[in-house]
Amino acid sequence: EDIRAYAAQHMAAYGLPGLTVSIVAPDGLTAFLRFGHGDADGHGPIRPDQLFQIGSISKSFTALCVFKLVDAGKLSLDADVRKLLPDLPLPDDAPVTVQSLLNHGSGLPDDAPIFPRGGDGRLWRGFATGSHWSYSNLGFALLSHLVERVSGQPFAAYLQSEILSPLGMTATKPAIRTGDRALYAASYAPFYGDRAFPRAGPLGPGPWTDMTDGSGCVASTAADMSRYARYLIAAGSGKGAPLLSDAAALRFCQPTIDAPGWAVKGAKYANGLAVVPVEDRPLLHHTGGMLSFNSAIHVDPIAGVGCFASTNVGLISYRPRELTAFACARLRAVIEARPPLKPTPVPHKAPDATDVLGRYVGAKGEVLLVTASARGLTVSLAGK
Repeated sequence: EDIRAYAAQHMAAYGLPGLTVSIVAPDGLTAFLRFGHGDADGHGPIRPDQLFQIGSISKSFTALCVFKLVDAGKLSLDADVRKLLPDLPLPDDAPVTVQSLLNHGSGLPDDAPIFPRGGDGRLWRGFATGSHWSYSNLGFALLSHLVERVSGQPFAAYLQSEILSPLGMTATKPAIRTGDRALYAASYAPFYGDRAFPRAGPLGPGPWTDMTDGSGCVASTAADMSRYARYLIAAGSGKGAPLLSDAAALRFCQPTIDAPGWAVKGAKYANGLAVVPVEDRPLLHHTGGMLSFNSAIHVDPIAGVGCFASTNVGLISYRPRELTAFACARLRAVIEARPPLKPTPVPHKAPDATDVLGRYVGAKGEVLLVTASARGLTVSLAGK
């Protein structure tokens, strides 16, 4: 109930249209919380079977595909991707290892096209491989192509047969395609795209785009994501079945690089998963932002608890990371029979606009006018 109350605060503070939450704990406990609506007319509640795009949480699925191939002896984490994908215009000054793509240590840019136009037509890097950390969606797009090359299967097919099916994630889609759009919760984005979005501001129907790269191609339900959280709990405890050997599972969850650019201070990065401190313990974690969805997951393998949350609005400055972190901390407090810490406070409601409306005159007589309309606040200075 504490988690439910905190989620309701997030709904109100950020003006979320809908929110789905999956909670897992020891002894088979699984709980689902749903808030708001998931249909286009704003009346129907979110349904258990509706899909949510999980964004960059997909990177951990891509990493599992890579580790599956490594575990089978078909790939090495130290292999040079330039030799495995010789037709791609990767930098030719030094190796780009598989491991460096998995932990964002390759130096490759974030969202550059795989085949850039202009210059010498080659990709570039901002630092020597392994010397720094910088988030790269491009790196995980390359990893999905690498999985295709090594496995001989389309990436979505390999992800489905080797990862999703063994985990019982039968409702999850390994690729985001227009033909499945009716299966998704109706999604939203800022109504006005030409200005900064105020917290809890007006929303309109969200845009759609297909997504097949391993940087963010997975869509799932709350129930399937609870199954995934349970697998991450097991993997973080050194139990790799049914996907990996125990040794490979531990290596999959092991941080390999400091991630000072992550949103949480003290973060490290493993393989498609961040490792972040919650209270005094490192938890497996990731967020995902799409055009019309925002998601987060935290998993505490020691306590055996995890939480996934996703909201059907995108392009806003919000990820439910504080909610999923609090859920894990709250469950851990129950397990350890100790008083819980208070969650991170949600932002206060913005002040009423009438407090700032009016005519202001500067020292030199210049006039600044603040008015309100259905479109929001307008500020004019000297008639501009």
